Amino acid sequence: MPLRIDHLHRHPQLTETVAHLHPWLAAMVVVPARRGQGIGTRLVQALLAETARLGFQAVYFGTDGPAFYSRLGAQVHEQVGADFCIMRFELPCPSAVPM
Repeated sequence: MPLRIDHLHRHPQLTETVAHLHPWLAAMVVVPARRGQGIGTRLVQALLAETARLGFQAVYFGTDGPAFYSRLGAQVHEQVGADFCIMRFELPCPSAVPM
């Protein structure tokens, strides 16, 4: 299988200080042999479109590889450690999303 499924959820290990960071993108991985083919980009774009359609204003996630997500428009929300950060995608307001 070339990838794992990405999904949105409330991250169970988030402390109360970051519990407001939802929905949380988790478990999106494209296997190395399939990287560079646009699969991850298409998955993220589809997830963001659906999340905006549901009325959310942002999507949060943790990563040790921010460059991929930065290219897609994500911003660092918080630098957690030297090699890990929480990032977010800002989404268009629901009224700006075509139905």
